[in-house]
Formats: sequence, C-alpha cells, structure tokens
Amino acid sequence: MTSSAATSPTPYTLKTILKFKPFRTLWLAQFVSIFGDFLALFGVISLITFRWHGTPVQVTTVTIAFVLPMAIISPIAGVFVDHWNVKRLMIASDLIRAGLILMLVFAHSVTQIAAIFIVLS
Repeated sequence: MTSSAATSPTPYTLKTILKFKPFRTLWLAQFVSIFGDFLALFGVISLITFRWHGTPVQVTTVTIAFVLPMAIISPIAGVFVDHWNVKRLMIASDLIRAGLILMLVFAHSVTQIAAIFIVLS
C-alpha cells in the first residue's frame, strides 16, 4: 500500500503576483486611474474652498456626490461586469471618465460639478 503525499499549492506573495505581467499592467493602470480621480476630487475641493469661497456644505456635497454612487452602484454593477468583455469595458469606461473629467473645465457651479462626479463615480 503506497501513500501519495498531497502537495499543497505554492502560496502567492506580492512578489510572485507582480511577476505576472498582465496583472502588473492592470494593477498599474488602476492605480493611475484611481490616483487621478482623487487628484481631481482634491483639485475641485480646493477650487470650491479657496477660489469660490464655498461653504462646508458645498464641499461635502461634492465629496458625497463622488463617493456615494461607488458605495451604492458598485456592488450591483459587479454582477453585470462579470458577464461582459472586461477589456473593452475598462477601455470604454476610462475613455468616458476622461471625457467627464474634461467637462469639469467647463463647470461653473457646485451643482454642475456634483452632477459630473455622480456620473463619474
């Protein structure tokens, strides 16, 4: 009677995961995208606070407009995204998001900025 020892899979570490080029590329792209989103948010908050002398309510409105859709829609959207072509979806969403960020240049009120951030999120 021979017993075969079960081999356990090699555990993944950050180093082994980052050696996988497609993951590294995706991770870097997502990092740049999220970093850019937060730079845009902080830039808009600075604009409202220091240039437009906005109220705390206006700053909070823009921040909530940026964060709330992610908290409510993201879990539901994840179900649909799993069934779609991920590469095309990521490219399309990044292009749409770039267009929305460019629209911030033409926004002249907190309401317009909040509306753009709701769609952006």
